[in-house]
This record gives sequence, structure tokens and C-alpha cells, in this order.
Amino acid sequence: MFPIVYSGAAQWRSAAILLGLAVLMLVLSEWLRRGSRVAALLLVSAVIGAKLRSWLYAHEPFFYGSVWTIVLLAALANGVWGTFALAAARRDAADVPSR
Repeated sequence: MFPIVYSGAAQWRSAAILLGLAVLMLVLSEWLRRGSRVAALLLVSAVIGAKLRSWLYAHEPFFYGSVWTIVLLAALANGVWGTFALAAARRDAADVPSR
């Protein structure tokens, strides 16, 4: 995600934006852990958006950092899968009548 805000020189503004993005990712990750499907989709779209941004605007080769991209997307896919499974389990549990 570094090419999102970096303009070539060290800047406090860039550091503050990166800190804000890190906090946002932390919050979304916590919501993902609690079962938020919206947070799951936002995290995946953020990773895909960052990769596309670095490819289109920073003119990095698409395969640049491909191992880390694959690892990150695989981990996020697992998280999304688990989040949707948790939502389905909660929905099924709500249908079970209590005694």
C-alpha cells in the first residue's frame, strides 16, 4: 500500500495518512474477527485497489510483489470464507427453537 500516498520525498502528511490507513485496517480486521461481512469485503477490495493503484499509477510491474500479494489475498480469502460461514452458522442457530 506504500504507493498510495508516497510522492518521492519523506513527508509527515504521508506518514499520517499511512497511520490512518493502518488504524482503519486494524478496525476492519477486528470487525472481520467479529463476523462483519461488510468489513471482509472492504478489506479484500482495499488490497485489490492498492495493487491496481500501484500497477496503474505507480507503473510498477503487475507481478511486482506477487508472492506477498498471493499470500495476503489467500489469507483474506480465508478470512472472508470464515466470516460468511460464521454468519451462516449464526443464522442457522437463530432458527433453532429454544426449549
